[in-house]
Amino acid sequence: MENRIQKYKNYFQGKRVLITGNTGFKGSWLTLFILQLGSKVFGISNEHHNNDILFKSSNIKENIQQYYLDINDLKSLKEAINEIQPDVVFHLAAQSITLEAYKNPIETFRVNALGLANLLECFRNYKKKCDLIIITSDKCYKNNEWVWGYRENDILAGEDPYSASKSIAEIIFNSYYQTYFKYQDDVQMVSCRAGNVIGGGDWSTGRIVPDCMRAWKNKKTLEIRSPKSIRPWNDILDVIYGYTICASLIREKSLNGESFNIGPQQNKELTVLELINGVWENWPEKDFLHFSVTEDNQVVENAFLKLNTDKIEHTLNWKPQTDTKEMFKRTAKWYWEFQQRPNEIRNYTDNIISDFISNL
Repeated sequence: MENRIQKYKNYFQGKRVLITGNTGFKGSWLTLFILQLGSKVFGISNEHHNNDILFKSSNIKENIQQYYLDINDLKSLKEAINEIQPDVVFHLAAQSITLEAYKNPIETFRVNALGLANLLECFRNYKKKCDLIIITSDKCYKNNEWVWGYRENDILAGEDPYSASKSIAEIIFNSYYQTYFKYQDDVQMVSCRAGNVIGGGDWSTGRIVPDCMRAWKNKKTLEIRSPKSIRPWNDILDVIYGYTICASLIREKSLNGESFNIGPQQNKELTVLELINGVWENWPEKDFLHFSVTEDNQVVENAFLKLNTDKIEHTLNWKPQTDTKEMFKRTAKWYWEFQQRPNEIRNYTDNIISDFISNL
């Protein structure tokens, strides 16, 4: 009998997989991951993406068919999807930085909410089997500063512009499911709500690890705002495994319309300080002060954010494969390798993914 992991891998063999937002940090890792599972990959992204260093340095474009367009250009998006004829879609295209959302709330709502509506509209009359994995965020929940994890049926009511845009995206997801996709078999979809993701290749301004890497590369001290804040940090490969396991089981487990949290194991959440110190322990150069605390808070931030992952663990048998120490080590080493040997980073990244998949 075919075992669970082999069925998971076989699901992607020969599939036509579309990834929106594929030139970003998570999108680049997901693209490389899916390529190793034997799929033909197509990408849709904004040509002026500001976090595409991993995509470019790894020459990912040579291995896929790339489309550059605005996901809010419904006509162009529909034409691209009709041309691609995808079997699976991972929707990651988003404005993903909280501070940027404070500065540009309208653009954040436009991309994160209306962009999803445009994507789903393209599949409303799609006459072919296709599985949609809609990526939102753990920030979609109303944050009550609880010390326990939010469940998938908790209230969706993000307050700041970024969080609100993700809450709206989840409401749009449910609206299209209830109205159009609930009683037909062609298009099926789930949403995934991942916590904070870390790993090599993220260069977004305003995220802890990229800010560390920019500072430490130049032997400068990083200023941080909220060292005691708790977040559900996840290793990039564990998150991608969560996305892909949802896709592989959406029909077998009758998951259409469901949502899943993806986060660390219970009580494995970290403070900002624990994250910084963990990565620092694995950084080779230590002849300078690695952080200081600033009083300059540009935004109001929640002290606690935890996810309950019982649903995905019990329903899909998913659990994090990477312990905290390995997450710190793998992240720091990736950036160091990129700094020392940037031309070899594609092989280095592919080997990390290959080892992860082989150990599932």
